Amino acid sequence: MTPHPSSLTQEVLVLPHWTMGRLVGENEDEMSVNEKARYAKCLLVALKPSLLSIPFSRVVHRGDALCIAESDTTGNTGTMGGRVITTNMLNTVLIEDWLSSCWRLHGPDCKPQYSDDLKHIRLIDVNERIVVTYPPQPCEYVALSYVWGDEERKSFYLGSSVKNPPQTIEDAMTCTRKLKKRYLWVDAVCINQLDMRDLMKQIDVMWSIYRGAWITIIALSGESASSGLARIGSRSSYPQLTCNIDGKRLVGLMPTLTQQLWVSPWGRRGWTLQEALLSPRSLYLSDHQLYFECNTMQCCESLDQKRSWAHNLDSNSNPGNEEWSPWIKLQNGQGCLRNPLDSPSLRLHHWGAKLILYCYRSLTKQGDALRAFDGVLQRLQRMYDSGFFWGLPQADFQWGLLWQAQAHPQRREMFPTWSWAGWRCPIWPSEPKDCTKPHQFPIHLHIQKVVDLRLVDVFLSQVHSTDTNSAFAIHQRDNALRNAAESVSTDAPFDVSCYLNDRIGGYLFVEAIALDFCPDYRHPLLKKKRQGEFEFFLFRMRGVVCELRLMSTDGEIDGSTRREGQPMYLLLARDRGEGMISKSVYHYLLLVYVKDGLAVRGTVMILLIPEDHLELIESLRPQKRRIVLT
Repeated sequence: MTPHPSSLTQEVLVLPHWTMGRLVGENEDEMSVNEKARYAKCLLVALKPSLLSIPFSRVVHRGDALCIAESDTTGNTGTMGGRVITTNMLNTVLIEDWLSSCWRLHGPDCKPQYSDDLKHIRLIDVNERIVVTYPPQPCEYVALSYVWGDEERKSFYLGSSVKNPPQTIEDAMTCTRKLKKRYLWVDAVCINQLDMRDLMKQIDVMWSIYRGAWITIIALSGESASSGLARIGSRSSYPQLTCNIDGKRLVGLMPTLTQQLWVSPWGRRGWTLQEALLSPRSLYLSDHQLYFECNTMQCCESLDQKRSWAHNLDSNSNPGNEEWSPWIKLQNGQGCLRNPLDSPSLRLHHWGAKLILYCYRSLTKQGDALRAFDGVLQRLQRMYDSGFFWGLPQADFQWGLLWQAQAHPQRREMFPTWSWAGWRCPIWPSEPKDCTKPHQFPIHLHIQKVVDLRLVDVFLSQVHSTDTNSAFAIHQRDNALRNAAESVSTDAPFDVSCYLNDRIGGYLFVEAIALDFCPDYRHPLLKKKRQGEFEFFLFRMRGVVCELRLMSTDGEIDGSTRREGQPMYLLLARDRGEGMISKSVYHYLLLVYVKDGLAVRGTVMILLIPEDHLELIESLRPQKRRIVLT
């Protein structure tokens, strides 16, 4: 699982690390608590990154490690030592121990949640091997998340006998029985895949299905539905490295769950992300080892957590008045795919973080780009009462429009150009410095959509003369922007009848401030194209040094992705922060190309103007414009 060297001179890192670091996700774990310093140490072996600036907290998840077995530890040698893995059987005793600890110690975030939507789903009765309706009373059922691959699909109906299913489903039925449960939910069996009406109805309740599961089995390593599950059927597993030094047994800790998620077949499939995110508890079966993750903790088969301080915390362990979820994250780390989504003030960040994970994955059918993410949006809708429009949160729509492509994007023609769903590529969402205040620096922006042949507001932002905060103080110094916002647009009012076609449901009718801007790309600071990294350009306006930022791989820089039409730079959001030169006001610009009365999305760039020189905006001749963005 350790990555192949990218060069013959790439260095191998051999580093000591706490075993707890294998279970916290890619975020750096704070080891400031005395109890954490008592964890056992392991010897980490990984390749030194040669191409990207990867922080240590991620490097430690990209290699293997050796640790003294817990059974050979004595005295104060540290808690959570290694565990010897039996690779030819499913360790149900260990799984039951993980589940029992979770049920006993953790709060409602880790419990399955019943909803009325479950009354309308079907399940597999693994004892009778038939498709049944959900029982009249709430029941405990297991869900399966896996990769289907190129297998031929069959239709199953209520009462159908489940005979000779693909091996992964057969093994999941066996696993369900081993866990002493009767019911299993599998999409290929419990949804009629050939009935589009039934398919869409079940997709609409995907959140309810996975959050209602007693546990979700995740088949990490299988390439298809015929691959089977490790430890259950005939699928082989990798042996664990072991050795003896000075009478102590050292065991390999195998790949971390974080690393498995990035390289496994399951981790590359678009549909599976929401299946894990929505599940309160997940059991990952891989060709290396077992992993368990709930919304509070993570465990793996190669580490013995029985004496682990963090794995035995409950609500009474919190010494202060801090909420449980934020506090427990400080102790146990962020994990990999936990999804309590417990902070409504961070809703924009939650949406963006999940979108980043999703857009790294692939889809067989590109038209599923929104459907495969719909369960996550259903979950987020508890924080976004006004809902989503083509995958963007309406309450924070200006920030939703400002996503950026981390690599060269490929078009999905069935979606609007302004939606992230309209493009195949890794996405980087934009958000303000203080994500809890996304509307702290309002500008004039009015966005509408068509509903029943009339315009309905999607988003409206204006600065009122009664505002007294620092944002208004900045606005007061922007005479040119203020005058543009208060002016009457020279563009004709929108007439919906002029745009009647089968794509009008994806049109945005936008009134915004446009800037007469001509980017200067002649002086890049980094001079390197790296996926997911920004390039910085310094230039002068009226003798004042300003800054421009956009993705280093953006084709707008070298002209490789420019589109037909007249370029227009729309000001969608503002923020304050430090620039390369001085404290600056960030101007988030959406570049669109207008042709024949319709506009398509270009890219996003950030213009930084020193806070003491906001009068420079006047030189960009701001105007109120109306466009139809398709």
